[in-house]
Amino acid sequence: MITASVQLSGFPSRPARSAVEVSVAEGASIRDLVAALREQHPDVPELQQLRPDQFVIAVNEQTIKGLDRPLVAGGETSARVSVMMIRLLAGG
Repeated sequence: MITASVQLSGFPSRPARSAVEVSVAEGASIRDLVAALREQHPDVPELQQLRPDQFVIAVNEQTIKGLDRPLVAGGETSARVSVMMIRLLAGG
């Protein structure tokens, strides 16, 4: 399992720079991550209502495009993704 600390930015229901933790299986895609966030954090209404085109995901400050991209690139040895941010786009 990969445990990620996810910083939520631009989410009206959360304080600025609030973080949540989420666990996903190794080899998980961004789509899997979003599904896990929705399931594990029903208290964040924006996650429940978002369409994939309404947010940006960055891992270790690199923006990931495409929901089917792997969350952790090959060769990653750590089971923890520590610097991850989901930013809600304006007007979402």
